[in-house]
Amino acid sequence: MPDLKALKKKFREHIHVALRTQAGMGTPDAAEKIRDHFFGHFPKLDTALVVAGTSSIKNEMNPMLLMQALEKKGHQLCLPITHERATPLEFRAYKTGDTLVPHVWNIGVPAESQPVCVPDMVLCPLLAFDRTGARLGYGGGYYDATLQSLRAQKTIIAVGLGYAVQEVEAVPVGAFDQRLDLIITEKEVIVPNRQG
Repeated sequence: MPDLKALKKKFREHIHVALRTQAGMGTPDAAEKIRDHFFGHFPKLDTALVVAGTSSIKNEMNPMLLMQALEKKGHQLCLPITHERATPLEFRAYKTGDTLVPHVWNIGVPAESQPVCVPDMVLCPLLAFDRTGARLGYGGGYYDATLQSLRAQKTIIAVGLGYAVQEVEAVPVGAFDQRLDLIITEKEVIVPNRQG
């Protein structure tokens, strides 16, 4: 049986190539469709939620349009701060227009003066996904550790945001990997099949 780490590396290389060759990715139109699919699936979020988003990197889908819409509806936003690999992310409060400070990989994060948040919903970036909710990230283990930690504390919703082209038949997974509760692309909303 192939080594899981090597298999994931091969998957990442394949997905990176696929993403570089796709036209129309990263356009406002795709972000608008994902936002609209989100609110079509969640027509009413009666309770104000703490929603963790992210600053997109490389070819990731940019979640800011959705995050701004959630903020306008009264939900609290927060952004992640990375620490050691394979450890849970820390989240700090964020509002549209806040000045972000450079952090690891030069990604902007909220200032240390912003309060720490515990999210109810996590908008997860991804490189690849499948219909069982398995997610492949960049290999740091941050989101797997984060979802595991949050799920031990309370009920949360982990929503993967990506493009339809990022879907694969089966993401290689290990015991540490956390599955998504929902996946939203520019084409559809996918409720994972846990039996898959």
